[in-house]
Amino acid sequence: MDDTTRKSSNKKTARDVVVDVDEGENDTKRHRTDDANTAASISHKDSHNNHVVPEPVTSASASATGNESGDVVAVTATVTTTTTTTTNDDLPSTTSELMEVLCGIISDRYTREEALYTLERLLKWTCTKNGNILRLFHACNGVLIVLNFIKKTMNDGNCVGQVRMECIGKAAQAIRGVIYRGENNVNKDIAKKISKSLIECDGINTLINASEEYNGGEDVHELNALYFVWMVLKNITAFKIDVMTGDGINKDQTIALFDTGIDVISQLKSVHGDVASEILELVFGALNNCIKFSRSYVTTKYFQDKDILSKCLEVFKTDDDSDTWTCRSEKAMEATILFFYNCCFRKLLVRSSDYEILLPLLVMVLKVLPTHDEIRNKAVYVICDACSFVNDRKIIERSGAMEVLGALLASENINEAEKNKVRFLTRLITAPRRN
Repeated sequence: MDDTTRKSSNKKTARDVVVDVDEGENDTKRHRTDDANTAASISHKDSHNNHVVPEPVTSASASATGNESGDVVAVTATVTTTTTTTTNDDLPSTTSELMEVLCGIISDRYTREEALYTLERLLKWTCTKNGNILRLFHACNGVLIVLNFIKKTMNDGNCVGQVRMECIGKAAQAIRGVIYRGENNVNKDIAKKISKSLIECDGINTLINASEEYNGGEDVHELNALYFVWMVLKNITAFKIDVMTGDGINKDQTIALFDTGIDVISQLKSVHGDVASEILELVFGALNNCIKFSRSYVTTKYFQDKDILSKCLEVFKTDDDSDTWTCRSEKAMEATILFFYNCCFRKLLVRSSDYEILLPLLVMVLKVLPTHDEIRNKAVYVICDACSFVNDRKIIERSGAMEVLGALLASENINEAEKNKVRFLTRLITAPRRN
């Protein structure tokens, strides 16, 4: 695994925005670099007026070339900063019109409030799901501009607290808007191109660093920013063609993202409520994408060496009793069970001890959400898989599996075909194990 160090800067932090749930690195700080079919925005209070917008930069062309690590090798085209912002919110129709607006982010002539206003305008435009604005944004290499804004914000020691988190959160929202594929994947091609540009601009590391601004705890502004950052990461990792399995996210980036996700899960152990559950849903979704689409970068050895399973399970245990389990939101539990299902399918869980510590969570979820088809089917699959690894079947019985399976058989809300799967599993658990 990559041992590059993360920079330990001022770590500081989701709510309803666009969510796309289709296809879907290390323990020290990295050097600073930077879904939903509906859209909304969070409103925050601007309490400072210090400059935080990036200095004028050179914008990468739409065909910027990235090396193996995702760094941009060559960029072209320059940005002018001789225009002023406008209150006209009509959709721009040319690259020059959009670049004039984007200057509100990249030029140090503008205040932080003006930069945030520009991000709000961009978010408003992307929420129209108009493919033309995405194409103009890509032609202006807008993703590099927004990433530079995030990096500038994180490197500004004078930008702190709520305003710092708002800058990061709004920028992540804007990125999410331009990588959203839209209903029926109408914008899939251009969204994929923008996603690839983000990777070439070292956007994965920038977003990882942005995630690490979260200090743990219940600060709403940190949680909001964290939510939007992981919304982007979940959707970036969901592009499995040309991004995850082509010239996209490499092994080091995948492992770095995975490590950071596990850190966030651990930090949220004592944080409850809707936002925390939504973040867990996104993080488990992104990690699941890494397992499915990342050329087996996440190996069994890595999984065991990093004690990934235990760290993931801790967030579902109560603070005062490690033997008592608790559910998060239904969607968070669905994302979690799907993650563990793919861990089994990809042979990341291959020890009896893995299943012994996982079984109580599966039993708890089947008790609480027995009629959720996706959760039930995947949980039953994992319990079935456990029978191949747990030598002592009494361990499975003592987990409460037989009782919960019996309740499923007695339920009037589960069809006969599904009950037949449960009957098969009960026979498998009680059958003598062959040596």
